[in-house]
Order: sequence, then C-alpha cells, then structure tokens
Amino acid sequence: MDPQGVVLMALTVALEAKKEETRRMEASLRADFVAFVDKVKNRSMLLTMKQDLIAKEAPKAKFTDDFMVFIEATENGDLQILKNFDEKTMINNVSEMLNSDAGNNGGLVGEYVQGGAMVDATKGTNSVGNGP
Repeated sequence: MDPQGVVLMALTVALEAKKEETRRMEASLRADFVAFVDKVKNRSMLLTMKQDLIAKEAPKAKFTDDFMVFIEATENGDLQILKNFDEKTMINNVSEMLNSDAGNNGGLVGEYVQGGAMVDATKGTNSVGNGP
C-alpha cells in the first residue's frame, strides 16, 4: 500500500469515528432536551399547584389574623374593636372552613359547627360533652 492510501484510510477511519461521536452527541442532546422539557412542564405544574394552594389558604390565614385581633382585644379589654367584631361572620367562616376541610379529608375531619357549638361527628358530642 502506498503512503497516500494509508493516510486516506487513516483519515476515513477518523472521519467515521467523528461521525459516530456526532450521532451519539446528537442523540444525547435530544434526550437531554426531552428531559428539560419534562422538567419545565413539571415546574409549571408545581407552580400552578402552589398558587392554587396559596389561594385556598389565604382566607384561612386572613381569618386567623382577624381572630387574633379579636383575642388581643378581649385580653386588653378594647371595647371599640370588640364592638366592630362580627361574631356571626366568624361563626359562618369557621363553619365553612370546617365543612370544606372535612370534605377534603383535611385537618378537621369529622368536625363541624352546629348551632354555634363545635360538634365532633365521630363521638356524637358537642364541645360541652353533650349529644348534638
């Protein structure tokens, strides 16, 4: 074999090796891109779930803050705040929160407000210990 043939054969082998490396790298790039797209979709879903959870929990946080103002006013004897506090709205809010949690198997399962008294549905007693 002449020297040009050896050089040509060596260059052909090197070219084929580079082509194979390029194919592997392109396949890896496609797989990485698919994984990236999946991660972006997952992140988007998680952000949506987080926003939904925050929106769902916001009324509870506001209620808790408002109720703490009422507790502080009671402890401090602030009659102006106590006059402005709407007990009917508070009872309705508590009832709504407890019923919605029980429907979702949430933290207050089996409890609800009935006639202004906390009732535990699993025991059949109200907060005083009597039947409902």
